[in-house]
Amino acid sequence: MESSAAVETMEAIDASTSVLAAFVRRGTGGLAFQGTDNPASDGGDPLREQADACLDGLAELARMEAQLAALKVQLVAAYADAEKAMASPAESPQDRTVREMAVTSEVACVLTISERAASALLFDALN
Repeated sequence: MESSAAVETMEAIDASTSVLAAFVRRGTGGLAFQGTDNPASDGGDPLREQADACLDGLAELARMEAQLAALKVQLVAAYADAEKAMASPAESPQDRTVREMAVTSEVACVLTISERAASALLFDALN
């Protein structure tokens, strides 16, 4: 895994979290929605502002989910590469298959997904 890409992804997630928190406060009737703390509020329709904040929050959440998915792929690829580097260089085809199954099983367990889904994720991450 290229560490700079992972760091950039984490920084983007951090920034998105702050933006999402503001939308959640506005969308759920928090202090920022109630008027004085919201400089964008023109005193118009408070329900429209709340509905817009909810939609903006959902859009930001979708962006965050994409960033998290990218980070997940980077971490899966790094884990698979680390496991491959730790394997003995002269392993038999059976040992290689067992190692691949173990890596798939570990990823499936950590992410609480099926081994078929983990296998597909590993394939996509490594190719």
